[in-house]
Amino acid sequence: MANFHTLRLILGDQLNRQHSWYQQRDDGVLYLIAELHQEAEYVTHHIQKLCAFFAAMEAFAGSLRSDQHQVSYLKLDDTADYASLPLLLTALCQQHSVQHLEYQQPDEYRLAQQLQTMDIGATVRCCDTEHFLLPQSEIPSILMLASTTVWSPFIVKCGCALMFDGWQAPSGRTLEF
Repeated sequence: MANFHTLRLILGDQLNRQHSWYQQRDDGVLYLIAELHQEAEYVTHHIQKLCAFFAAMEAFAGSLRSDQHQVSYLKLDDTADYASLPLLLTALCQQHSVQHLEYQQPDEYRLAQQLQTMDIGATVRCCDTEHFLLPQSEIPSILMLASTTVWSPFIVKCGCALMFDGWQAPSGRTLEF
């Protein structure tokens, strides 16, 4: 069994080829894309939705492989013995002598909590998904601004304010940066 210094978890709604993870190839990094019973069964999904997600995940794994990345794609049958994602990750970290686990911030609170509280015997790091204009770490500062000034629908990115055309604050005031 091959050893890797880092295991990177890719969730089914994080199939973004533009993410910085994929810009350079590192043979010491194993990307994991897994069909999980816990994700397929936590709420009732239409079978076509599940099939579409799984097909997209498998195609994404193939795309990463074609770029010479190390990828482990696990189907539902491969993950059936693991009651939860942390149990699967623990087993894979032990199997491949992984020292670091990285995952992109999940959009779902339930899954984010599960990943934040796991103890798998490797250092764990949460990374930005890079699919929103505003990194999640900047949201609290924006919410603080909203509570102290006239709020307008804007997103700050790279020091620039993107404003919706035609929107005016009720008082007629504008935001200044």
